[in-house]
Amino acid sequence: MSDPRLCWLPATELAALIRRRKVSPVEVVDAVLDRIERINPRLNAFVTLTAEQARREAKAAEREILHQAALAAARTHEEVDKLNEELRRDQERLAGDRDRKIAEIRGDRPA
Repeated sequence: MSDPRLCWLPATELAALIRRRKVSPVEVVDAVLDRIERINPRLNAFVTLTAEQARREAKAAEREILHQAALAAARTHEEVDKLNEELRRDQERLAGDRDRKIAEIRGDRPA
């Protein structure tokens, strides 16, 4: 169960908590998605909810935070290069997922 209090914190406070690793981006997204699931049937505020994409992007953000911590601890150029390559691959995969989802929503047909 996610912490519903996360939904009421200002973005600046959430960012500070994430930086200090008191909360993860995934926990924040899960809290918001839980709240949407609870209240959207009454409000009908969301037509399209891309929950899985939000979770993927939160996980990618979490990996990037961990990557930055690993870079700070890396001792050699080879380690830094390897970590940067891993991050680049994650970012490319996420961009491809995003582009496919946009095409799906728009109803684009693959060429």
